[in-house]
Amino acid sequence: MPETRPSPWRSVTLQVIAGVVTVVAASLLAVMAYLGRYVRPTSDDWCALWKTRDMGILGITEDFYQTQNGRLANAFISGVVNVDGLVGMKVFPAFLVAAFGLGLMLLIREVWLLLGWRVQWLMSAAIATVLEVLLFAAAQNPYQALLWAPATISHTLPTAIGVWTVTLGLWAGRSGPAWLRGFALVVTVIAGFCVGTLNEPFMIIGGLAAGTVGLLVLPWFRQVRSWYPFAWCVAACAGMVTGYAVLYTSPGAQWRRSQNLAAQPLLSADNLSGSYHDWSRVLDILSSEWTYLAAVAIGVAAGLLVTPRDRDETTDETVTGRRPARGVLVAAFLLPIPLLLLGSFVIILGVRQGYGPTGWTYYRTWFSFVAPMVFALLAYGVLAGRGLRAVMDARRGTTALTAALVTAVLTAGVAIAGVVSLVPRVESLRDATTARAALWDKQDARIRRQAAEGVTVVGYKPLNIANLAEPFYTSTYSRDWVSACASTWYGVDRLKRLR
Repeated sequence: MPETRPSPWRSVTLQVIAGVVTVVAASLLAVMAYLGRYVRPTSDDWCALWKTRDMGILGITEDFYQTQNGRLANAFISGVVNVDGLVGMKVFPAFLVAAFGLGLMLLIREVWLLLGWRVQWLMSAAIATVLEVLLFAAAQNPYQALLWAPATISHTLPTAIGVWTVTLGLWAGRSGPAWLRGFALVVTVIAGFCVGTLNEPFMIIGGLAAGTVGLLVLPWFRQVRSWYPFAWCVAACAGMVTGYAVLYTSPGAQWRRSQNLAAQPLLSADNLSGSYHDWSRVLDILSSEWTYLAAVAIGVAAGLLVTPRDRDETTDETVTGRRPARGVLVAAFLLPIPLLLLGSFVIILGVRQGYGPTGWTYYRTWFSFVAPMVFALLAYGVLAGRGLRAVMDARRGTTALTAALVTAVLTAGVAIAGVVSLVPRVESLRDATTARAALWDKQDARIRRQAAEGVTVVGYKPLNIANLAEPFYTSTYSRDWVSACASTWYGVDRLKRLR
């Protein structure tokens, strides 16, 4: 009969493994977060800086709605980040790492409780830090995934918001009071609206997930005993749809669509065919990134080591009497892959429509489906670990326990190897970021000195990083919006290119 209480050796092994993994992964995250100190303006930063300074937070929000793209929440958060000049963009990466990591730990706790497992905070920390490293350091463009505020606000922050919103929803459903569930539903609508005016790609993935789960948890199917899970999914979808409707009908979004007159009809044969080929290339790139196996590995280790809770440990109904029905668990196992494939294809279709044949190379937009992909890999790893544990526990004895512990150690080693393999990428990111910061600071001091002396045309040498636009990205100065925003930020009439 499978054991219900953890053996001392299993507990010790869990703590050691979780501690080592956490230290290794958190060290890499700490370096990446610290690199925020060396972030300097580039591309969209130039426009956000002067608009926030001259218009204020509400002013830049109205400007985005009326003339840019309609992304209200995006503009508001950009204003908050840039309200104190360069300080916000330097601090934002560390804030993202901390908020995202804490949200993941709390979400793992809620899932553990939902499944009736013991909460192991150190193992939760190990999982959260490994996932963050994979999402930030293993990204095709790590600078844009974590350090460049316009990309992280649009594509990284929505995932963090989603994690916190789901966590609140699970906690409210588990804790019981009606007022708390009502509060969670209100927050979910607001969060959905925010996401709908932040980022269209995440709204696609989030909408597919919430809509599918909503259908699965209808009480008519007798998979759950309450209407609350369905109401939560409806609230999420309603918020996102309302937000996107506000965005889509905004004057700014209409203006932006009018600029892309050469775009093919969204569902034309040529556009669908081109999108399919682009999507295939994306899948090929992601499938060749072996470091994502670290998510599976840490999941297997957790599945082998995390133990069930005893009924007398808690009076929580979710743990003792309302665990997910078998049908819900089967659907949760089968549906992530088709949903991810569909969602990623729709996202690639959309970015190709908006940016042309090179749209699929805007790696920052991948975050919306790479993040749930990594979460799914973790979940499959945990399920595999639980399956192995069940087989080993059925045999009982010292040999079975030893096999379980050795397997956990080996899989944790794979996770650590995946994290360590990303060190060279972080080193390259560090070198590029710090070198640019030194050059940028010297040039910034010179330009400010010249502007203070009354010079109206100042020299600027492009300092490119992470494939982002810099002044003089185009040979036609009248179309060079980056130079226009940079010159406005410095208070001069024009920039001239320095070689």
